Amino acid sequence: MQQIAQGSALLSRVYRVHLDFAVEPSPGPRSVVVKIATTDPEQLLAAELLGFYHREVWMYTNIAGQLPYRTPEVFLAAVSDDGRATTLVLEDLRRARPVDQVRGAMWREVCLGIDALAAQHARFENTPLVSSVGSVCRSLSDPVYPTVLPMLFEPGWELAREVCGDRISPQLSRFGDRWSVECGELLRRLMERPTLLHGDFRADNLFVDRGGLIVTDFQIAGLGAGAFDLAYFVSQSVGPTRRRSRDLRIVERYVAGLGAHGAPSRFGTTWREYRTALLACLVYPVAAFRSWESKNPRGRALIEAMFTRAAATIESTEALELVSDV
Repeated sequence: MQQIAQGSALLSRVYRVHLDFAVEPSPGPRSVVVKIATTDPEQLLAAELLGFYHREVWMYTNIAGQLPYRTPEVFLAAVSDDGRATTLVLEDLRRARPVDQVRGAMWREVCLGIDALAAQHARFENTPLVSSVGSVCRSLSDPVYPTVLPMLFEPGWELAREVCGDRISPQLSRFGDRWSVECGELLRRLMERPTLLHGDFRADNLFVDRGGLIVTDFQIAGLGAGAFDLAYFVSQSVGPTRRRSRDLRIVERYVAGLGAHGAPSRFGTTWREYRTALLACLVYPVAAFRSWESKNPRGRALIEAMFTRAAATIESTEALELVSDV
């Protein structure tokens, strides 16, 4: 057994387990991936309060087969009643090519991701499922978020300014100081057209093989505007050189994908939601800074890349125009 995904898994511990069988040919895989709860007390509390482990088990056991992309085969998915312990035994994707988030997604990978998100969001928009899963996959307007997320953001923001202060503009600094006040309203604006969100659609959760994209990690699945997933993916998984001057093209491709799958959307509406989501999604890298001291070099590089890319995308899209007092 060997621990893997160190420096990329933020809420769990992940292991590759090699299996031996007494008979040949083997009746099962030679190796599996086992995913269990984090031991970090603060991250574990967040997972409990926000139901992250319940969500992932529910997604793998109830929804994975309906998604428009491949997900790992599930051999076991279990979670404790209190949501503080979980065990997932999954297909080992070692033969697929991982998308490296520190390096940044290549443009072909970006396009695969955009198309996958458009297909998913179109499939689940305005369906009975969206109105029935709120108790498991919380909506972005759930009052728990403005209560819990500032508890994660504020200590992370102090560390983010220490580590990346030279890359934070005065306007973004003022917004960061007010993020906890603004987050509830930002999330509320992203509930006009709810669909099923992956919630953590980032490069380190993606693999590519001959069949296309393979998507993992559904701990933060939820309900909200599809542009939330898109903004999170692009702003924190795509390097600035590759993304620069392409924001409009990215949203245009996503809108075209929605239309192709029977869920037409206006570009102006989606562009506004995309920019709003960029501001809301700043919580991901900022909250990750809370574990900065305990991270290995790869983990620190990931957090820093996520934050600096998010900040650059907010600046280049002039998203701060959507909030006051900055």
